[in-house]
Amino acid sequence: MEREIKMMHRELKVNYKTFYSLCNWLITCIYFTLGIQKNIIDTEFENVQKKMPAHEVRRHHLPHTHDITVNYIHSYKSQVIKKAIWRMKYNNDKRYIELFGNQLSEHINKQINKDDLTFIIPVPSTPQRLRIRGMWTTRDLAQIASRNIKKSILNTASLSRKDSPKQSHHTRAHKRISAIQNIYFTHKPEMLVGKNIICIDDVSTTGATLADIRRVCKDAGCASFTCWVIAD
Repeated sequence: MEREIKMMHRELKVNYKTFYSLCNWLITCIYFTLGIQKNIIDTEFENVQKKMPAHEVRRHHLPHTHDITVNYIHSYKSQVIKKAIWRMKYNNDKRYIELFGNQLSEHINKQINKDDLTFIIPVPSTPQRLRIRGMWTTRDLAQIASRNIKKSILNTASLSRKDSPKQSHHTRAHKRISAIQNIYFTHKPEMLVGKNIICIDDVSTTGATLADIRRVCKDAGCASFTCWVIAD
C-alpha cells in the first residue's frame, strides 16, 4: 500500500511538471504572437505616416444640402487616408486619433479669430452605438482640438441624436440626405445661443449630417457655425 502511494505521488509530480511546462510554453507562444502583432501594427502606422499626403485646408460647397460648406484636410479618395481612418474608427487606434486631431487643430487655429471664445462640438453618437463600439471618435478628435485651441470649450452635452440606420447603409446620395434629416436635436438650446460653434466629424460624404446639426444650432441662435472634417 505504501509503495502504491509513493508511485501515485511520483506520477502526480510528473504530471504537475508536464502541466507547468505546457502552461509556460503556451504563455511564451501568446507573448510571442502578441509581440509580432504589435510590431506589425507599429510598422504599419509608421508606413502610413510616411505615405500620408500633405494636409491642407480645402473647402467643399454643397448646395444640395442646405447650402453648406465643409472644411476638410484630406481627400477620402486616397487609399492611405481611407485605411488610416478605418484603423481609427474601427480599431480604436489612439495614434491615428492623435495624428488627425493635431492636424485639424493646426488648420482650425489658423482660420479662427483667437480673441473669440470657440465652442467645439463633436458630431453626436447614440447610447446604442456607444455600447456596441465602445468609443466615440468625433468626441476624441474634438477633445484634442479643444486642448490645442486657446479660448475654446469642448461641449458634448448640448446636442443629441435619435437612433437611426447608418448613412453607409444607403448607397444613393439622395437617400442618405433624406435619412439624416431631423435626427439631431437639443434639449439645451440656451447653451448654443450667441456661440461661435465649430462642429467636428471624421468623414463627410453628402454633408447631410453637418447640415442637420447646423439647422439645430442656427435655430437655437448660435452666432456662427463652421464644420471641419478629416476627409471629404
